[in-house]
Amino acid sequence: MEIENEVTIATHNGSQVARQHNLRNPKVISKEDHIDPEGHFEVWLDEDPKVAYERLFGEAVKAYNEKQTRPDRQITDYYKQICEDSKKKPVYELIIGIYGKKADGTPICSKNDGKRILRAFAEDWERRNPQLKLCGLYYHCDESVGVNGSQVGHVHIDYIPVGEGFARGMTIQSSLSRALEQQGFQSQGLSNTAQMQWEARENQFLATLCARAGFEVVRGKGGTEHLDTNTYKKVKELQELQEKQAELAQDIAKKEKEYEELQDSYETLKAQKSLSQAVMEAYAEEDLQIEVQHTPAKKNPITKQEAPAQVTMAEADYLVLKERAAVATWIRRAMENLKHMGEKLTRELNQRRRVSELQERVSSAETEARAAEVNLANARAEIADLHQQAREQQEWMEQQTTRSGKSIWEYFMDFITKQRERDYIERDERE
Repeated sequence: MEIENEVTIATHNGSQVARQHNLRNPKVISKEDHIDPEGHFEVWLDEDPKVAYERLFGEAVKAYNEKQTRPDRQITDYYKQICEDSKKKPVYELIIGIYGKKADGTPICSKNDGKRILRAFAEDWERRNPQLKLCGLYYHCDESVGVNGSQVGHVHIDYIPVGEGFARGMTIQSSLSRALEQQGFQSQGLSNTAQMQWEARENQFLATLCARAGFEVVRGKGGTEHLDTNTYKKVKELQELQEKQAELAQDIAKKEKEYEELQDSYETLKAQKSLSQAVMEAYAEEDLQIEVQHTPAKKNPITKQEAPAQVTMAEADYLVLKERAAVATWIRRAMENLKHMGEKLTRELNQRRRVSELQERVSSAETEARAAEVNLANARAEIADLHQQAREQQEWMEQQTTRSGKSIWEYFMDFITKQRERDYIERDERE
C-alpha cells in the first residue's frame, strides 16, 4: 500500500562551493542542462567570502601582525592563505532536501511545505551551530530530478568554520575540526568522526522538522541503500571530479597569469638577443689590427723547465680585447638565461595541455554521471513498483483462507520454513 506521508531526506555535506551556480549566473547555468532558466529560486543570504573573512578574522589578523617583528611573517591576505591550503576549504557547503512522490507522480511533500521546512532548518542554524558562520543560503526549485523531470526544492547552505583559542598563530582561525570540537563533537575513530556525528545531528533535526509537519522519514540520507554498485561509483566519481574541476579552474587562472609573465620575459630576452647579435656582427665586421710582439718559449738552463711564451701588445689594443671579452661573457650568460626561460615556457605549455585533457575527462564523466542518474531513477521506480506488487500479493494471500482456517500466506511461510530446514539437513549430510 502507498503511504502518502513517507518522505526521504538528504543532508549532503562537503560539496565544492559554486557561488555563481547558487546565484544562478546566466553564463554558468546556460551550460547546465538540468536547470530550468525560467524556474524558481531564491537567495536568502549571500556574502562575498572575501568580505566574510574580513568580518570574521580581520581583527585577529590585525592583532597577529602587530606582534610580528619581521614583515615577512605578517599575514597579508588570510582568505588567499586558506584557499592555497590543500587541507582546508575557505567555505564549506551543506545541501538539504526533502524527496518522495505519490503513486500519481506528484510530490508527497508539496513545494510550499518543503520550503517552510527548509527555511525553518536554515533559520535555526545559528542556534545549533554558533561556530559555523553563514555566508550563503540559496533555495533552488528549478532543477529537474528523476526520469519524469519533476522539480524538487533544496537549499545550499554555505558556511565558514571559526575555531577559537589557538595558542599558536592567530587566536581565531578557519578550522572545521576546532569549530566542531567547540560545539561538543569529539572524534571516536575513523568510523565515528566529529563530522559524522555533526552530520547525523543535522539529519535528525531535519527529520524532526518533517515529523512536526506531518511527514514520516522512512530512509536515511537520501535512501542511498538503493544505489547499485556501479551507479554509486559513478556518483562518487562525479563528486570527486567536480571538486577536481574547481581546483583545476583555480590552477588554470594561476598558470595563465604565470604564462603572461613568461611571455613578457620571453619578449624581453628576444630583444636582448637581437641586441647581442647586432653587437657581435658589428665586432665581426670591424677589422682590428693588433700589433703583437711574440717571445718564444725558452728552457731554463738550471731547472730545465720551459718558460711560457710571452705576448706583448699596445695597452689600447689590450683594453679593446678586454672590453670584447666582457661583452662576450654577458652575451653567453644572456643566451643561457634565454635557454632556461624557453625550457620553463615549454614545461608550462605542456602543463596547460594536461589541464585541458583533465577538463575533457571531467566533461566525459559528467555525461556518464547524468546517464547514471537516469538509470538510478529508473531503478528506483522499478523497485518501488516491485515493493508495491509484493505488498499487494501478500495482502491477497493473507485474505484467502482454507478449510483449516489458515491463510494462504501462512501455508506459504510454512512451506518456505520447511524447505530451508530440508536444505540445511541436505547440506549437513553432504559435509
